[in-house]
Amino acid sequence: MLNTALGAAGGGAAITLVFITRRLPLDVAATLLGLISGLVGVTAGCHLFTPLDSILAGASAAVLCYGFSRLLEKWGVDDVVSSFPAHAVAGVWGTLCVALLGDAEGFGGLSRISQLSVQLTGVLACAFWTFGLSYLLMHLVSPLLAFRVTPSQEKIGLNISEHQAYTHSQLLLDEMEEHRKEGDFSNKVQEDPYTEVGQIAAQYNLVLE
Repeated sequence: MLNTALGAAGGGAAITLVFITRRLPLDVAATLLGLISGLVGVTAGCHLFTPLDSILAGASAAVLCYGFSRLLEKWGVDDVVSSFPAHAVAGVWGTLCVALLGDAEGFGGLSRISQLSVQLTGVLACAFWTFGLSYLLMHLVSPLLAFRVTPSQEKIGLNISEHQAYTHSQLLLDEMEEHRKEGDFSNKVQEDPYTEVGQIAAQYNLVLE
C-alpha cells in the first residue's frame, strides 16, 4: 500500500516539476494524469520495489505518459482523457520496471536480464492480444456495424450528435440558423442575461427589432 501511494505521489510530483522547470502555469489535468500514470507505473512491481524504487517508477512513468500525450496532440490523435498514454505507455514501462528496479531475490532465480525478457514477453503477448486480435475482429465486423460516426457527427461532437447535449451557444446558433432558413424574423431568440451567450442573444434580438 505504501509503495502504491508513493508511486502515484511520485507521478504527480514529477509532472508538477515539469511545469515548474519549464516556467509554465500548473495544469490540474496534467497533474491528475501524472498521479494516474504513476499509479499504473508502480502497480506491476510494487511488491518488489523499495519506497525509492516506487517513487522512481511512478515519476518516470508519469513523464513518459505526459510526453506521449503531447505527441498524440501533435499528431492529431483524439485521446481526450489520455487513456492510451496513461495505461499503455505507463503500464508497459511499469511492467519493464519490475526487472529494471525490482528486488532480484523475487525473480525466482532468474537474472535481471532474464527477468526483463519475461516482462517484455508479457508486454508483447498483451499487445498482440489486445491490439492485434481486436483490430482483426473489428476489421471483420466493420462492414456490418459502423464503429465510427459520420464525419459531420464527428465534427460537431458526440455529445451533440449522439446524446443531444446542446450548449447555450449551439442552441443560439440553431435558432439563428432557423431564422436564416425560414426568413421569418418575427420570433426572438432566447436570452439569458447572466451568460455571455445570453448577452449576444440580446444584441441579436435588438438587430431583429
